[in-house]
Amino acid sequence: MSDGNNGNSKRDNIFSEKIPLTIVNEVLQSLKFESIDDTRVFTLKNLDPILFESSLLLIEPYYIPCKARKYLHCTMTPLRILTILRQLLRSQNYMLTTQEKTVNGARIMNYQIQSCNTTTDVSTITFN
Repeated sequence: MSDGNNGNSKRDNIFSEKIPLTIVNEVLQSLKFESIDDTRVFTLKNLDPILFESSLLLIEPYYIPCKARKYLHCTMTPLRILTILRQLLRSQNYMLTTQEKTVNGARIMNYQIQSCNTTTDVSTITFN
């Protein structure tokens, strides 16, 4: 379902305009990622709200004001950061994949940045 706004779906209507990739990379670098192509596995424990706070000023101008109040003007927690990361990644056609692991009886969620354009390597077979 398109809303006529750059082909974005209704669920992507949290931004007033597309966030440049350079800004998304700066946000990721504030969280100790190299760039949007950094495929390291991480957990919520790796998302430091103190490091992330400086990025809020970079991304706030791109949010619709009511969405900025909802997502950015509150106490930052690792879960809140994860939500914002998903929004930023979706704007660049990337996503966070999730894998649940159990370690010593405790459930741990592992996350990884992945391109939505990733294709699997498929061999072509030609018959004569």
